[in-house]
Amino acid sequence: MEPEVFLRYYCGPNSDRRVDITDLLQKIKKKNGIPFEIRDLRGDDTLEREAYEHDFKPVARVLKRRTGSRRGIRELRGRRSGAYYVSVPGTIAIIGDRKVQWYTLGAPDILQFLNEAFEKGKSALVARSESLRHQI
Repeated sequence: MEPEVFLRYYCGPNSDRRVDITDLLQKIKKKNGIPFEIRDLRGDDTLEREAYEHDFKPVARVLKRRTGSRRGIRELRGRRSGAYYVSVPGTIAIIGDRKVQWYTLGAPDILQFLNEAFEKGKSALVARSESLRHQI
């Protein structure tokens, strides 16, 4: 059975600070019981596109509001090339109700969020998504 709320790390072979991020995810699970999943997209354009289209695009409006990003999920695509960059430099997402509830990308922002999740536990996840309040 899939956990109701968990973290998902989208990465590739060249994701920034991948080892540091996965180590911190392990520590969060051990300390706070927050499960995680690693989705290694292997730098494969097809896998990048599938992750974007399936996981992020259906909830694009909600994510734009929750993240406060001016570009929304478009920041996961190249402006000119249109290429998909879900795993480069890396993206962490909060998953609830089988959907992405919130995300951030890039090692500095990912590590900042994960350090908060390590310290505060599930309240760090709830603070980013009102729809999680009833699940946790």
